[in-house]
Amino acid sequence: FNVANRLLERGRYKEAKSIFLQIKEEPQYAHRTLTALAKIAEKNNDIKGAVALLQESLAWNYNDTWTHQTLKRLTQNTEKVHAPKNDYYQLSSLLKGSHIVKPQYHLKRFLGKGGAATVYEGEDVTTKQEVAIKLFHHNQNQRHIQKALEEARFTAQIKHPHVVPIFDVVPQKGFLVMRYYSEGSLRNLLKQKRLTFSQAVDYAIVLLRTLGDIHHQGFAHLDIKPSNILLNDNLPLLSDFGIASKEKSTYATGTHAYMAPEQKNGHISQANDVYALGLVLYECFTGQQPKGGINQIRLTELSEGPKRKALENLLQPMLSFE
Repeated sequence: FNVANRLLERGRYKEAKSIFLQIKEEPQYAHRTLTALAKIAEKNNDIKGAVALLQESLAWNYNDTWTHQTLKRLTQNTEKVHAPKNDYYQLSSLLKGSHIVKPQYHLKRFLGKGGAATVYEGEDVTTKQEVAIKLFHHNQNQRHIQKALEEARFTAQIKHPHVVPIFDVVPQKGFLVMRYYSEGSLRNLLKQKRLTFSQAVDYAIVLLRTLGDIHHQGFAHLDIKPSNILLNDNLPLLSDFGIASKEKSTYATGTHAYMAPEQKNGHISQANDVYALGLVLYECFTGQQPKGGINQIRLTELSEGPKRKALENLLQPMLSFE
């Protein structure tokens, strides 16, 4: 890389390009090599090529200020390849992810990004089976390898029809392969529409039974929220056991908006799941998430009657706290 860079500084673009092309697939050089090739493309008045190379380089360092500034400069006065920031991120994320999961898997579409991992729709190259691939964010301490193993091990111990199964784990590359559900998550559904009363009841029954079964096996999920509930044939399945535990802990983790007060203080137990599911069910029935917990449940969005009273009696103990 250093030799090619010196050639670039001296204006010997053809020789520099030849070396950069040989090393651009190596992860330690990928970002710097792609930006160098973009500089050469711009020098040769190949603006479209420069933009494509810079977009690809974002897969390796999306936070690089120079790359974003250069992309803005190259595209602001032309109609060539112009996309909003989210499109840049999804494109670069796909490129980076594809490099990691190949040759066994092919990535087709960016699905979403969380604090620990990014999820893609993909395909098993050999069987042509449609799958979801969860790629943990790589870091220098190799924590992504441990996270992939932990989630795979926990999920493998839970045999349940309403828990998303894992097909494969590749710990050395830090990714899991799961069943893909085209209906998406409960979060996506709640963004689109308000659930009918009967639909919310059906979801509540399945989720309560599933959580009870998981707790009976000794597990605590610890991150129950609408985005971790997937839908198949209009029925919910629990996913993402990345921080699940079989032991009581004092390590505060999870998603803050769905954490029980005691969980925020570092007291981890199965009771945290009950509180989080209570918030999810409240959201299913009312279309809105209660803020900061509730000591007195009143489903005023529903008409008075035995159904409303029964739901209030269900949610009251799930969400109350001292």
